[in-house]
Amino acid sequence: MATAALLIWVLARLILLAHFFSFCIGRGYTRTNPAEGIAMPSARPNRRDHVSPAEVEAMLRALTADEVAAGESLQWLREWILFGVGTGLRPGEQAALRWADVRLGERVVRVRGTKTAASVRSVPLAGEALRVLRQRGDRRRGEGDGPVFTDGNGRPINAAGGKLTKRLKALGTAAGLSKNVTAYGLRHSFGTRMAAAGVPLLDLAKIMGTSVQMIERHYGHYDPARGASHMDRVFGLEDSTEVQSADA
Repeated sequence: MATAALLIWVLARLILLAHFFSFCIGRGYTRTNPAEGIAMPSARPNRRDHVSPAEVEAMLRALTADEVAAGESLQWLREWILFGVGTGLRPGEQAALRWADVRLGERVVRVRGTKTAASVRSVPLAGEALRVLRQRGDRRRGEGDGPVFTDGNGRPINAAGGKLTKRLKALGTAAGLSKNVTAYGLRHSFGTRMAAAGVPLLDLAKIMGTSVQMIERHYGHYDPARGASHMDRVFGLEDSTEVQSADA
């Protein structure tokens, strides 16, 4: 049972027990409530671990050091990280991405969702993510369809396997990060950065292939200063002349 589901299960039964014994006390069946004083398990925050742009840079520096020490190229991992934090794709979606789904001229990729077989969405490309695809496209062998992301040996990347997770965790440790870096954490980094930049939650939900409720739960941080700037943009600043006249 997943941790969050287990927590909900335990809380529900503790609350049920507390109500049951309160009922029994009221009816005179018992004088004490054994459920009183039991510490309720605290809910884990819904914020998910992510890496900031500065932490991504630290990981990439650690990756370069690994390349020098091992004498081998880990460009495939560098590109995986940059594309992940630049598009917010789920690890399974990124691994399943094929060249037939890439539209470099339109700067979009067509993503076949992992939630349902029928779900397909277009994800815009910009910055490092776009550069990664252009570079990988230049290095392609042949013109046929195939997976966009492969490892150093040309094999498709197994996003659910232990190799990728182990690599990312090791990079996080080498970069001095105190958080657990995962493939899914790259997606959360994208969502957190976009939400902090004021991207409307509906737009962000469409890009990430999820619901507004999920976006709000995991990435929705209200910034009063940003809220004030939106008010100024919509309604304009007060007219200082009129204010001075009213005060006179």
